Amino acid sequence: VASVIVLMLSGPLSAVMAGVQISALAIVYGYAIRKRWKAGKTVFSGMLATVAASLLLYYLVFWITGVNGLDITGQMQEAVDPTIEAYRRFGLVGENGIPEQELRAMVSGYIERVAFFFPAFFAMAGAFAAYLTHYIARRILRRFAIEVHVLPPFREWRMPWWIVWGLIAALGADLAGKYWGIDLLSRVGGNIAIFYVPFLFVLGLAVAYFLSTKYLSGKPFIRLMLPLFLFLFLPFSLYIVALLGVLDLFFDYRGISPKK
Repeated sequence: VASVIVLMLSGPLSAVMAGVQISALAIVYGYAIRKRWKAGKTVFSGMLATVAASLLLYYLVFWITGVNGLDITGQMQEAVDPTIEAYRRFGLVGENGIPEQELRAMVSGYIERVAFFFPAFFAMAGAFAAYLTHYIARRILRRFAIEVHVLPPFREWRMPWWIVWGLIAALGADLAGKYWGIDLLSRVGGNIAIFYVPFLFVLGLAVAYFLSTKYLSGKPFIRLMLPLFLFLFLPFSLYIVALLGVLDLFFDYRGISPKK
């Protein structure tokens, strides 16, 4: 239905792109709901389907138009000269501003960091799309008397303890790649480690919410100050909360994980 609407409004190419991007997630969720999969398994499968469909979409666009949408470095490099020229017009580059070579080095370093972590950001976007689609689908299907497994309350969100070995392996690969000068190994390890961070951050927030509800239920002022503390000390607080999520995988502060 979405593809037909896009076909009428934007043409066949856009309809094909929309169909590729949407149908994979729709098929996976349809199968998962029919088989009564748990919500966590369904959302994770939806994330994989979304990432795979997006990669296929980029390939189709490249095959049809010759434009490589995944060449982030090339696209951002094209914007370097116009950006420096704009800085120069405002007097920010030159004798009274930043030396041009220094500015180019800063911009190039930023582009390299974005390109290095792009695969992790790409996967995070797929995870967000899968979660949002599952939430909306559950509310719509409920009107048709089709029950969909729901995720547990936020304070009870958890991950299997053994996934921490993936993080350890990723950090080890990153260090080994830098030590032996193997850029590909370092890039893969770094991206996997960065991909872990938002999930561990969410897990850490769930742990913090659980503990604050259990031990600070009679102290609303302190509970209100915790979100403010997290916001004021970003991005440092992000890693502290993610570390709390990692420690929960080992020590199970909430006592809700299955027995190992």
